[in-house]
Amino acid sequence: MDQAQGPGYMSLIITTVATCTAGVCLAFTLIAHCTRPRKTRVISEAERENRERRGRIMAYEGKYFDVLAAAKKECGDEELSADDLALIAEKSIEEETPVGVVRMAYDVDTETFTYHTDARNVSYKVLDAVARSFCLSHNCPQLCVHYYDEFTRAKAKAVRERREAEQQADEEKEARAIRGAVRDATTALEEVRDQEGEAQAWLKLGAVLVRGGEFSEAERVFAAGAAKFDDEMLSAAEMTYRGHSLSYHRGPCEAWNNAVDFDEWVVGGPDQIEDHRTVSWLPEEPRAYASKGPLIPKEECDKVIALCEKRAEEMGGWQKARHAQAATTDMNVKDVPEILEWFNSRLKSTLFPMLASRFPDKIKDAS
Repeated sequence: MDQAQGPGYMSLIITTVATCTAGVCLAFTLIAHCTRPRKTRVISEAERENRERRGRIMAYEGKYFDVLAAAKKECGDEELSADDLALIAEKSIEEETPVGVVRMAYDVDTETFTYHTDARNVSYKVLDAVARSFCLSHNCPQLCVHYYDEFTRAKAKAVRERREAEQQADEEKEARAIRGAVRDATTALEEVRDQEGEAQAWLKLGAVLVRGGEFSEAERVFAAGAAKFDDEMLSAAEMTYRGHSLSYHRGPCEAWNNAVDFDEWVVGGPDQIEDHRTVSWLPEEPRAYASKGPLIPKEECDKVIALCEKRAEEMGGWQKARHAQAATTDMNVKDVPEILEWFNSRLKSTLFPMLASRFPDKIKDAS
């Protein structure tokens, strides 16, 4: 048994000794690596001074930005007069910069800054900082451009223009689709006139007008179709959109006071208004009128414009794709109570009476 176990015992001893030796060697290697002296890069005096100089230059290039921004904000939109510029043209400054002394003045004729210095290789950013110092010293911050603000504004403008272009493209696409749908619906009306199923064509036309935002027109289409065909769907559609045209004045109107004179044209013929500008009311020749003075006082118009702009700001912008046949930048009058009340009063007192006075053979009563 001792002879059988002998080789295994010796093998165990050898393996243990080898493992311990390898562990000790590895430990000494790690300790030596961690404790050995490290070589450090020796920076020369010239290089150190050069680094410090670059740091001073970079710090100087960023000077006066905040102070200039505050000064420009304080000035607002105030511009320098010719006398101010004449005085500025006589002034100059001497600025101690990290690259040397720079003397700077402003040339009114070329609208540029001029400078003189004995230093070599003066960077543009350093000269720009000197220009800011000049503007602050002589109270003329309008002459200097705040590049960070300009960049921010330019970026914001580019983003805004891109969004507006995308929105306009979408609106134009929608308007084209609506115009095409209107043509299709009109064609459908013509094809099925006085035939069974025409009620569906009226529904289709009204739906297209609704899609285009022409709610008052859609209401009239639904009402006309319902009256002609006694169709439940047309009646329901009319009830749904009733109120858009009813929002506006209907009823007795005041008499026209003839306070404004009009020019009159007969439509058609050479040098006349085009035929498509008005309805051809045969057998008489259609007429067009233009007032020689304002129908509505300027102060009222200014008030309405202000209300519209306020409403547009609250809505995040004007509506631009509301009309199917002729897209405009506008808003619904009925959506602004103050404007609706004013508009109805003007329909009653001015607009309807004026139209009745111009076309008495077609409009028997302004009401």
